[in-house]
Amino acid sequence: MHLLELLDVAIGYGVIKIIDNLDLYMDEGEVIAIIGPNGHGKSTLLKGIARLNTIHHGKIIFKGIDISVMDPHEVAKLGIKYIPEAGGYFPFMSVMENLKIGGYYLRSHIFKTKLKEIEEIFPWIKYRYKQMANTLSGGERKMLSIARALISEPKLLLLDEPSLGLAPIAKQEVKKAIRSIISSTKISIILAESELAMVKDLADRVFLLKNGKIKEIEVDKISSNLEEYLV
Repeated sequence: MHLLELLDVAIGYGVIKIIDNLDLYMDEGEVIAIIGPNGHGKSTLLKGIARLNTIHHGKIIFKGIDISVMDPHEVAKLGIKYIPEAGGYFPFMSVMENLKIGGYYLRSHIFKTKLKEIEEIFPWIKYRYKQMANTLSGGERKMLSIARALISEPKLLLLDEPSLGLAPIAKQEVKKAIRSIISSTKISIILAESELAMVKDLADRVFLLKNGKIKEIEVDKISSNLEEYLV
């Protein structure tokens, strides 16, 4: 049984369809990347899986459960966590307060264990626990939003453009953190990303999403020139 299956799915906003007749599957522990032009459905797909927008038809099956009829909070409880391209944290709370909200339902000793795991992935974070989230750098804010999701013990992370708007050094830091998640956990990841170097370094499989349609591309045949996929 696949971890996640999308069967003839149409996803959009209200009555507007952005994606139609899409089929996709992934297995546990896989990292899938979605590339393609802006506005052609990458974020729509991730939000659809998280049940944050409209499913017009089809089914989304997660661990054998049809989640296409569920509310977002029910999907989150199953272990699917969506990290948006901007935000994903509380700016006027400290780093530690953000993490505590992420793991609010965990018992104290489990939270402490998860915190140690977070510190292994994001070594800088233990020195910033008292710092307000909105005073962090762009890369640190992105990593905090990922850490908030990780501490809640997810099964599937939906990362929406994690490198967007970051300086080159920050992009490398974020990529290093994602690689650490891949190597140290069994968490599956769907990555919507325009930074093709990150895609080639991290993904097991890559899909081009264009005009609401999807097709697989061999990882070793991905061009370094994003413009080739935008026309």
